[in-house]
Amino acid sequence: MNRSESCLPISRLASRLVLGALGLMLALGACLIDERKYDQQLALCTDYCTQVEAKCTDPYTVYDRPGACMAVCLQMDPGDSFGGVDGNTVACRLDRLSQPGFEASTHCAQVGPGGNGVCGSNCEALCTLRRQACGAIDGQSEMLDIVDDATCEHNCQPLPDLHSFNTTRDRTGDSVQCRLVHAAESMVSHALAVEHCYHTQTIPFPGEDVPCSDDQSLPKEEDCQKYCGLAMGACQNEFAVYESLPQCMSVCRLLDQGLKGDQGGDSIRCRRYHSYSALGKPIEHCTHTGPTGDGHCGSGNCPDYCKIAKEGCPAAFAEQFPAGGVDECQQRCASLDGAVPDSFRDRDQRYTVHPPPVGNTLLCRTYHAIAALASKDSTTECAAAFGGAPCQ
Repeated sequence: MNRSESCLPISRLASRLVLGALGLMLALGACLIDERKYDQQLALCTDYCTQVEAKCTDPYTVYDRPGACMAVCLQMDPGDSFGGVDGNTVACRLDRLSQPGFEASTHCAQVGPGGNGVCGSNCEALCTLRRQACGAIDGQSEMLDIVDDATCEHNCQPLPDLHSFNTTRDRTGDSVQCRLVHAAESMVSHALAVEHCYHTQTIPFPGEDVPCSDDQSLPKEEDCQKYCGLAMGACQNEFAVYESLPQCMSVCRLLDQGLKGDQGGDSIRCRRYHSYSALGKPIEHCTHTGPTGDGHCGSGNCPDYCKIAKEGCPAAFAEQFPAGGVDECQQRCASLDGAVPDSFRDRDQRYTVHPPPVGNTLLCRTYHAIAALASKDSTTECAAAFGGAPCQ
């Protein structure tokens, strides 16, 4: 065997050893890089949480559980202070905290977990936190607002937004902020996630013990604003049941508030429940959220039609029903197409304002009675509400 032949195996072995060592160095380098990134994030978050705790004190606290600020921050995009400070990042929050004109009443909501439209949107933050904290929790992991970001954003947009933040006040009540409080707490540990994740759902859990739900003391006007925001956000385009916020508010003011947890009965709370359900299933629930309840929020469609027509067209109503008033209205209404429960649910009969209904149906009459109620001065609308064109 010549010299070259004897050296060949050694050369191959050496090459393999060098390559192996290089691979090990690269692997260790990756670990060092990851560790360095973690250390950088930890330093940023330590600075952020120190400033937040010092500047956002009661009544403007944005984290109320030890460890919540750090747990949220460590999962947040660090951002780039050299490339612009905006979006749902740590850099944006640190930039806002360092502003010389920092005012707790205005800016704490912007540097909290939600961002309040300055450091990201509240919905973007809620959806991110839900996915991070609740994605591995039994009963949560398969929910559509965790599985699909677009679904979460869609469901979140109509949620009542207080445009402020206070963890003491916002631990309860139907709002994006309440869900953010519980989402931040869910980030602290698996045990807290098991406890709090179902409080963060964009479509709330249907139970009376849910903290992110309004109590009985909510003023009626505020109840109506929340209902109308949800109904108009959940039921759009071919499912829309109101043309405008003033229309919805004018109908809502005629309704009883109902009770927390109502899933039936002719009330605002029942319609709010079905508005949430309509976020995921508009075909099934949008007509239930509407002005007459379609038999799911009330006994049928005639009682609310008559109530709306009487209030919106008092002179025409008195002329139409001189003896029996509302009772006579309901008796005559019972023979109209669309009077019985679930009449407004079928595609050909669904109550919608896009396009406006026509023909001798209760849908058409209700549509024009609502238009008269909102305008308070509409002879044409009132004529249609009792069977004139285009409801003849």
